[in-house]
Amino acid sequence: MPRCFACFVPGRLAALRREIEPVPQRAYGAFLPAWQGVRTQTVKVSRRLAETTEYGAYYEPERTVQVLAENSGASADTLEGREGLLTVIDQLAGVRVPASALETLVLPARVRDYSPQLLDSLLASGEVLWRGEGEISGNDGWVSLHLTESAELTLPDSSRTQALDELGPVEHAVFEALSGGGLFFMPLRERVNDILVSRAASGEVVHLPEASEVSAALWRLVWAGLVTNDTFAPVRAMLAGGSSAHPVRPAAPLARPVRRRGAARLSAARTSAGAYPRRYSGLSGTRASSSDPQVSARDSGRFSHISLPQSRPHTGGTESSQEADATVTAYARAELLLDRYGVLTRGALASEDVPGGFAALYRVYAAAEERALVRRGYFIEGLGAAQFASPATVDAVRSYTNIGADNPQNTGAKRIKTEEVFGVFEGVLLAATDPANPYGAALTWPSVPSLLPASSAPCGTEEAARESAETARSVRHRPGRKAGACLILLDGEAVLYLERGGKTLLSFTADPLKLEAAAPLLARIVQAGIAEKIVVEKLNDCDILATPEPPTHRGASKTDSNRLPEHAVVALRRALLAQGFYTTPRGLRMHRSL
Repeated sequence: MPRCFACFVPGRLAALRREIEPVPQRAYGAFLPAWQGVRTQTVKVSRRLAETTEYGAYYEPERTVQVLAENSGASADTLEGREGLLTVIDQLAGVRVPASALETLVLPARVRDYSPQLLDSLLASGEVLWRGEGEISGNDGWVSLHLTESAELTLPDSSRTQALDELGPVEHAVFEALSGGGLFFMPLRERVNDILVSRAASGEVVHLPEASEVSAALWRLVWAGLVTNDTFAPVRAMLAGGSSAHPVRPAAPLARPVRRRGAARLSAARTSAGAYPRRYSGLSGTRASSSDPQVSARDSGRFSHISLPQSRPHTGGTESSQEADATVTAYARAELLLDRYGVLTRGALASEDVPGGFAALYRVYAAAEERALVRRGYFIEGLGAAQFASPATVDAVRSYTNIGADNPQNTGAKRIKTEEVFGVFEGVLLAATDPANPYGAALTWPSVPSLLPASSAPCGTEEAARESAETARSVRHRPGRKAGACLILLDGEAVLYLERGGKTLLSFTADPLKLEAAAPLLARIVQAGIAEKIVVEKLNDCDILATPEPPTHRGASKTDSNRLPEHAVVALRRALLAQGFYTTPRGLRMHRSL
């Protein structure tokens, strides 16, 4: 054997092959929430070993589900307090999420001690601003958060916002009234009246809008992304007054700092290069001393313009310097997306608003690859070769390759002391619109199987094919990144999808064990105050109450029936009842206790 090949012994060659093999998609499903600092829960499905009663009767307990621990994400430091919230906002800057999910699911899942006061303090200090991104039914709307020091990277430029010309005269008057600086509602209303009077022709009768009309015009400007507020309290008040996708969660206390990263670091680098002023001001004007006590809560706080980034003028600099500045900005945005998703693919941009789309980013990443700043490769199977990541991130993703491989579900039930363990899972509960959810973006949604009884027709016959087609059509609901929906992942795999309103559950698996393990996470929606109540009526195409228990006739004992394959609906129903759900004529209900 030539000396140059002597070093490639079988073990080393196998290790090298593993380094270039793509990881399964479930590995990325487990990596992304951890990468974004979302806390997971370790769930164990087990059963106490069979025992005999004092009368000598044989007794085998039922399986139980237990939450063992709550684990932090991939960050070395636990995200807590003011600095922890800044770290999260930095990573998620510019991402659209439903306002109702922001403080019930998105931020509390990452910041251990999150409270509304934390966000309000950052908004009041000018370190953070929020922007409306469009209205949703039920007094809800899409919002995004931005660090003011890096807002040029994350706010859309003014040419891509809703034109003010599309709005009415009252909206124009409100917008003009705020041009001189931020105002509270009562001074704003007075200023609007003055503007409308000044615009009227001599002798013309002027209709002065009521407070409700000014408020409605103001909120149309908010959802158009043109006006913001120095507190999030008006949004909370609006959500509390309607049937929003998620209720507003009560407040909790503050805590300690951690380091920031990403957009803030990029912004600081550009500031040191003199690219733009040291502090980008999204809010303008002076603060008033107080607001009028008669003003509605949804109109409280100080409203002001959002100063959107403008295109840089071509004067005052050479063509090469302008091109260099555009390159710096493009690379800063590209690095921000890598910091958000770890591995960037074409599908990951489904929920992003990036100028030029993936094609523009591809050119930036290709140039960065030539300088060894990023790597391009086939890191995640099934997503094509146009994937970009930093070298350290690739190693982090590969660490999730064998997630769940040593799970008792795959290796067989394990007897530990006095119990039999069937499975241990890392579970996470997410809003379907959360950027930590890879499904419906980087990853496609799994298929939703039918849970109806299997066909009795012989396989391969026309009758069997017809029944199979009818069964496939019976699951009419489809998952999506929709406001108000929640998703449960186990070891990176999508298991349960709860539609808005909580009436329909979609299961991506018929495995009873995984459905049992997902039950505590589903119950947590109510227990943690994310929703006041849930009434589950259907699981896929089955009524949650209609599926019969496994048969125990023909002389089968309870011990025998416990070992029979359990229907998925029965397994989930039993697990939910154990978590505190109770049966009603409509389905399984859980209500938050007072």
